[in-house]
Amino acid sequence: MTESFRMGPSYKAWEPETVLDFSAQGGFAVAVEMCNGTGACRKKLSGSMCPSYMATLDEEHSTRGRAHALRAVLSGKVPNEDYTGKGLYRILDLCLECKACKVECPSNVDMAKLKYEFLSSYHKVHSMPLGHRLFARIDRLRPLPMFATKSFENWFHGRSATGSGSRGEVILFHDTFNTYNTPAIAMDATRLLESAGYRVILAQRQCCGRPLISKGLLVEARSAAAQNVEWLSAHAKKVTPILGLEPSCLFTLRDEYPDLRRSEEARLMAGDCFLVKDFLLQERERGRLELEFTPIHGPVLLHGHCHQKALTGTDSTVASLRWAGYAVRTWTLVAAAWPGLLDLRGNTSTCPWPSVTNGWHRLSGMPGPQWRSWPTIFRAGNRFNTARAGRRVIRWSFYGGVFPHESIRTR
Repeated sequence: MTESFRMGPSYKAWEPETVLDFSAQGGFAVAVEMCNGTGACRKKLSGSMCPSYMATLDEEHSTRGRAHALRAVLSGKVPNEDYTGKGLYRILDLCLECKACKVECPSNVDMAKLKYEFLSSYHKVHSMPLGHRLFARIDRLRPLPMFATKSFENWFHGRSATGSGSRGEVILFHDTFNTYNTPAIAMDATRLLESAGYRVILAQRQCCGRPLISKGLLVEARSAAAQNVEWLSAHAKKVTPILGLEPSCLFTLRDEYPDLRRSEEARLMAGDCFLVKDFLLQERERGRLELEFTPIHGPVLLHGHCHQKALTGTDSTVASLRWAGYAVRTWTLVAAAWPGLLDLRGNTSTCPWPSVTNGWHRLSGMPGPQWRSWPTIFRAGNRFNTARAGRRVIRWSFYGGVFPHESIRTR
């Protein structure tokens, strides 16, 4: 009982300089040490953690394996230089940054946050591949002709607002994808909010920085956050709700900005940010809003967005679908790691097989009757988390499909 402890009297870990704020965890090294080795991340058939391990069944691709690798560097078992080495990069590369470990790990290890910080240090030593640089700056590429012929901003500013605006103002944080790729979703959300009596104001903003964060470009992401916090905190001080459509973008404002900026303004703004459906449900629960819809009947199989599941859960999505008249069923195996099938990290050229393996692993858990008796509609946060996989899978705008604005009747 006195030997082979993970930490002995001589144990000492060095603390790397960080861009993100790890003070709530006690520092970067302590955030790594939060892993107690229980191995809950080695699940194969339930939950979301850890999708890359479920695909490879390799210990180094589990949350525990990655924490052990980081601990080995910080504790001096391997040279400090390995902190920016290609070996550690390879171990962390297949992390999907889904944040499932943040909620499912008994110690709440946030491997996504640790990976962001590692990549920030790694790319100071190693040049970043061109493809990663382009993905990180995807917001600057969106206004190309190959995307929507009319952006959401052009549509918004070229029309006359509808509705009375009697319920007050809301700020709409229109993300890059819904501005340039799928503007119909943002259009439907605007019509919905106006039909419900709100005056919609477009946020003065730039890209939230999610692509930059996912590639470890934290210094640049911090600059983007500073500008957005400056613009949006003014609304938060007036308690004007800031609403978003895309979970990964909205939760960047709520989850990453306080760590990037380390300011009271960022924390204030984060507390004033909501997904549109969460905001409407909250207003309904408080007795401030009631909407009626033309009855819509039909079953829906729900796939939840990974960041939404980790940070707030999908109860609001289920409630929204049921509010509109749908019968909803969530399927944990499918919902747990769909990004693995699509590899939304932008790394399909370097590691496609774990993505495909993980996606098919999840789909194979669905029994045959489930495919036959339920329509193959998977509703995620709202976009892109769909794919053609054996049977037809339909991408359907959450706001246009669930809340058709023309069928709303307000009380």
